[in-house]
Amino acid sequence: MAAMGMILTTKLFAEAIKTRGDKVDMTTNVYPDGPVSLPFIGNKLQLGKDPHQKLREMSKKYGKIVSVKFGDKEAVVLNSMELLREAMVQKGQDFNGRPPLRLYEELASKSNKGLRLAEEPYWRVSRKIADLALKIVGHEKWEKIIEDEAKTLIATLKDVEERRFDPAPDIDFAVTNVMCTALFSTRYKRDDKEFLMLYQNQRVINENIWKNSPQDYFSFIKHLPDSDKTTDFRLAVAARDAFFHRKLMEHKSTFQHDRIRDVTDALIKARMEMQAEIPDINISDEYLELLIWDLFDGACATTSAVLKWTLVYMLNFPSVQEKVHQELQDVLGDDPVSIADRVRLPYLQASILETLRLSPPLPLTVPHRTTLSTKIGQFTIPKDTIIVSNLWAMQRDPDVFLEAEVFTPDRFIDPDTNHLFPLSSMNFQPFGAGPRRCPGESFAMMQLFLFSAFLLHQYNVELPSGAAMPATTGELQKVLQPEPFQVLLHSR
Repeated sequence: MAAMGMILTTKLFAEAIKTRGDKVDMTTNVYPDGPVSLPFIGNKLQLGKDPHQKLREMSKKYGKIVSVKFGDKEAVVLNSMELLREAMVQKGQDFNGRPPLRLYEELASKSNKGLRLAEEPYWRVSRKIADLALKIVGHEKWEKIIEDEAKTLIATLKDVEERRFDPAPDIDFAVTNVMCTALFSTRYKRDDKEFLMLYQNQRVINENIWKNSPQDYFSFIKHLPDSDKTTDFRLAVAARDAFFHRKLMEHKSTFQHDRIRDVTDALIKARMEMQAEIPDINISDEYLELLIWDLFDGACATTSAVLKWTLVYMLNFPSVQEKVHQELQDVLGDDPVSIADRVRLPYLQASILETLRLSPPLPLTVPHRTTLSTKIGQFTIPKDTIIVSNLWAMQRDPDVFLEAEVFTPDRFIDPDTNHLFPLSSMNFQPFGAGPRRCPGESFAMMQLFLFSAFLLHQYNVELPSGAAMPATTGELQKVLQPEPFQVLLHSR
């Protein structure tokens, strides 16, 4: 038995070496280096539960571009901003595909996979409709929605002043309500049944995308019976579909071309304008429903996570929090904050950017796929290779950022002008780069600024007596979340 085990192990190792060699493009014989992978499972064991950190460690051995296997699928991981820009900006069309991932396809089985997962030409149509709709709604309406929700959050937090509590549910609720108001003109109460159903289904979907992600990379799993978790996932997706279908039908029945109430109305109007330009592509109701969910899902979890991380860093670095408080007091006094104050609050902005640098909500970006055989630097990347950008590694690169592991908002501020450096000069792309860059970046930054300003203008955020300081490493779920923590709020 021992001899048979030794033979099997030897064969597996030999197959791993063979697999590593087989993927090299023999015309140039230059393919990114990386760790030896095992049959079926690839590099899963080496990557563990913190793949962004493990891939960063691998880059120290194999270089800024590392080849790995996710299950039985070839992947290349980019660990520098220079490589990200070359691939996603300079050669954007070469890297603009999406890999066929099972769970994501179940999420987006309708209408050619929505905004995030669609291929050409559907992706470009989805992006144009989304951009046009967001433009139709305009920044002023977004600002009013966010300000109203931030004021409501502050009023809610008065009930827990001077008491230790977990801020995550309140932040999640506020951010979700911003999107519900923006998308549907509906602001929910905390105990609303429809809201609770939406929130619960979204939680199940997010948890399963991460926990069941092996199904996306291990081909043999598709032949196994579905688990209870997979069944829960599919039920949640079905409930999600019913919710967004109902919201779209309600809007269609009351739509007025000259009276745009929210983003869903704007999407209906944008569809009418786009459909005339591209009659050969059917922009169906299902297409719009998935696009609405894409905007909802893309904003809620990421924005909420960054706001929680902001509190974590304020707790860990009280001198930074004090400097933010002082800036808010000097600039605003007792006046309420508005988006127009952003330019006058560079340190608060820099603190948000530093939070995004050290704790990006998506430390590993949504995977891309090469649409043809192409190159990055000296390396040849075959067609249909999975491409992942490791923002965690890029934004902690000691070759780019001085004292890269230290929370230092001042790095973003020009000492000569006391204004922010242009982000383009900072090797900093927290929302991605290239054609698939996040379409909601400006609205996300608006939310992060206004919520942070309202909260820190009103309260000192402190660690309760006896509570452990929250770690700054976090837990990778669908997005990078801080581990549960508690705070104590003192009114300023």
